[in-house]
Parts: sequence; structure tokens; C-alpha cells
Amino acid sequence: LGVLLPVPVGGEAEERRRQLVLLAGPLATILLAVLLCALYMFSRVPLFRFGVVLNLGLAAASLLSLPPLEGAIIGKGYYRRWAFWAATFVAIMSTLILVVGLF
Repeated sequence: LGVLLPVPVGGEAEERRRQLVLLAGPLATILLAVLLCALYMFSRVPLFRFGVVLNLGLAAASLLSLPPLEGAIIGKGYYRRWAFWAATFVAIMSTLILVVGLF
């Protein structure tokens, strides 16, 4: 959805700002997944675990390097490293959820 927003054109600073706005969406969903994971650890409410899985799925989908998604635009720009670490964190958390769910 970040691609559809009107963004002022001009200069490297504007491009950096635009990419930071595009990165804010996946980072916010990752933060929400971490908070829901902490709530699930303390309360064991299944809805919190579902929220963790849902938010990690949304973050992973938006970090894909497909042209209509944020990952394709961020992957070409200044915040490429942040996108890499966010995607790595999502992969690790997803693997942990899978392993814990199996046992």
C-alpha cells in the first residue's frame, strides 16, 4: 500500500524518507508480533499466538522483493540492511513458532 501513497519527488533525502516510511509498516508489524509473543508467554491465550503468527506473516509478505510490495523498493535503497535484518528476524521467529508448535 505504501506504493500508492503520493510522495514528493526530488533529491536523495526525499527518497530516504520515502523508504523509511515504507520500512515502518513491516517494522510495526514485527514489533506487534513481539509484544503479542510476550503476552502469549505469560498468559497462554491462543488468540495471542494467532496474532503473532498473523503479524509475522504480514511482515514476511510485505518484505518480499516483489515489485508491488515494500520489500522491492526498500531492497534497492538506503535501508537495505534494515530490511535484511527485519526479514532475518521474521524467519527466526517463524522457525521458533514452528518448532515450539511441533513439541
